Amino acid sequence: TSDYDNPEWFIRSRHIEVFPGDKAVARRSTMFVGGIPVMYMPKYTQDLRENRPHLKVIPGYEKDKGMYLLTTYRTYPTDRLGVHYHLDYFERKDLGWGIDVEYAPGKLGGGIVRTYYMKERTISSDRIWGERMLPTPERERYRLEWRHKWNVDPQTSAIVQYAKISDADFLKKYWDQEYWQDENPETYALVTRALPMGSLSILTKVRVNRFEFSTVERLPEISYMLNNQEIGATGFYFKSSNVFSQLVKKNASPSDVSNRTSRFDTDNEISRPFKVSFLEMRPYVGTAQTYYSRTLNAEDENTVRGLFKTGMDVSTKFYRVFDVSFDKWGIEIDRLRHVITPTAGYSYQHAPTFEASKLYPFDAIDARARSHGVDIGIENKIQTKRKGKVVDLFRSLVSTTYNLSDMESGAWSDITFDNEFRPNEFVAFGLDGVYDEEHKRIKTFNIDLYLAGKDRWSFDISRRYTRDDDDIVTAHLAYVINSKWRADVYERWNVDSGEWKDQQYALVRDLHSWEVELAFRDKRGYDDAGNEVWIIFRLKAFPSFKMDGGSSFHQRKAGAQNSN
Repeated sequence: TSDYDNPEWFIRSRHIEVFPGDKAVARRSTMFVGGIPVMYMPKYTQDLRENRPHLKVIPGYEKDKGMYLLTTYRTYPTDRLGVHYHLDYFERKDLGWGIDVEYAPGKLGGGIVRTYYMKERTISSDRIWGERMLPTPERERYRLEWRHKWNVDPQTSAIVQYAKISDADFLKKYWDQEYWQDENPETYALVTRALPMGSLSILTKVRVNRFEFSTVERLPEISYMLNNQEIGATGFYFKSSNVFSQLVKKNASPSDVSNRTSRFDTDNEISRPFKVSFLEMRPYVGTAQTYYSRTLNAEDENTVRGLFKTGMDVSTKFYRVFDVSFDKWGIEIDRLRHVITPTAGYSYQHAPTFEASKLYPFDAIDARARSHGVDIGIENKIQTKRKGKVVDLFRSLVSTTYNLSDMESGAWSDITFDNEFRPNEFVAFGLDGVYDEEHKRIKTFNIDLYLAGKDRWSFDISRRYTRDDDDIVTAHLAYVINSKWRADVYERWNVDSGEWKDQQYALVRDLHSWEVELAFRDKRGYDDAGNEVWIIFRLKAFPSFKMDGGSSFHQRKAGAQNSN
């Protein structure tokens, strides 16, 4: 794994078996450092299916945890089973440990089980050897998660997920990457069956963490969706959505208050698409009927709510081809095609026969209300051909709604726009946002610019503006200085306050056998604000071993590793 003709270290084996794309097995192996044998291994197996480290060791320091050492070891007893062992020590919190199991039994699908447990003992001194002025409180904290996916047959799939967490802050404190992806993982079971003319699904969702509030339990929810089907040879089409739900919404612990109802909703629509000259038209009419076993008022139990809706969708397409050729600056053009697609849709939905304010609010079905308006949009595309494939050089979409139900207070709704420009694989530009028509001002907009210099460098800069929130500019530069050095810079700046919110700088040095990365981060204005310095060593061609080191100052930041 060294670039030197005479490497500083190497492994010599009597016998090696390589299973391409799977593993390599070496027998009777000896490790040499400086030509001196330092270790003998009767058998060593290297997984070739992935580049994630088999052994991960992270020493570091954080103010609220003290010095820590996080370790993960991954092993694969069989081709269908992977086991990950976690053993962590926190100076001010004590030990944490867990086992993750990935399995793939074949025809029965596959999944993962994650466990982690610690009896958190928060000492009152900064150092473990320091004098403790207060008693040491103990608190059990844990997680247990299971996710399984099974493709029963080509038409049927099943997913099961269970997530039990001791408290609301546990993931954020010790598994922050998973927390920001999904701060409240749900517990549910879903079976979906594709049918010749639609689909059938059965969903069961329960709340297992009592600190959660927003979860709506569905015990169960059965849905049947009939796809758009022609009625005989009449030219009329019919589609239908039918959902039966047993719904329960509970308040967070310690409250035992809950709202519940049995609900059956059927939403049906008949349409008659046809063409007039160059216009594609689709008028439709429909109705939605919903049964509720319970409402906010006891006298309104066993209520059926109805509503009527109708409308028409209109669209067309214009295009023109321009005989243009161009091949400079990495921009290849073999003729241009301009495609314009205007769309319009009129819709009217009568007020439901039972007001939403008299219902328990579970989801969008209960929030239905009167609406009346026209949706207008126009899409522009400029296309060309490259290597026999059609690619979009430019795309623009603008859309809005004219509200007919509230003409006096400003009929036009927000105008949304989305633009993309990709002249080649090295340049990309995007601009999207929302214009507040009522107050005549920009509500949000995002600008993105990406540039790349083949394998040498890349740069992207973006601006995120929200009228009622921070105006943020971010930039990222990655640059290969030479064959030995690489640099990486990330900046996040608040335009409103004129302050740097996040700055990260990293240098990577090639040490022939190893790579070493030295990084610094300064983060301000967040709950986990502070400075960090870390160092990481990686074996270049032997990624199954990695050592990290890091420290953070005057901040609260999660420290435990995750299993991703």
